[in-house]
Amino acid sequence: MSEEVELMLLADVRSLESEIRRITKQRDEARANYAFMVERAADEKLDGYRELGARCAAAENERDAAQAKAVDYERDWYAAKSEFGAAMAKMREALRAAEKRELEALAELDEAKAEITRLRWGEEMACENTPNSSCECSGCETARERAEKGEATP
Repeated sequence: MSEEVELMLLADVRSLESEIRRITKQRDEARANYAFMVERAADEKLDGYRELGARCAAAENERDAAQAKAVDYERDWYAAKSEFGAAMAKMREALRAAEKRELEALAELDEAKAEITRLRWGEEMACENTPNSSCECSGCETARERAEKGEATP
């Protein structure tokens, strides 16, 4: 081969190498652009999914907080119910005791009134209700007993 042909071939090889570098650069740029576009499209789709995921996470957090609050309210309700039940039992017991004391006091009062009347009138009483010599009670025990015996009321 002649030197001229060699130089031409060498120039062609350099030209081809230059073209290969240019095409390789274009290919790499196209790949980078393609990768960028794919990533961008994925990000856009993912943004919607990310937003949806964030909203779901927020809703789950709200639900968990509400459930915890409900558990606290239920615990407090049972505690209050138990305290209320104990208080009601104590109150009913105190009421029964007060009613018993009231009945005892009323009985003592009636006895005291009867004793005062007896002391005031002595044996002149016609019956337990009438502090005089004649019983006009309708239905008192002394009047009934006397009526049954056929006795006249003094």
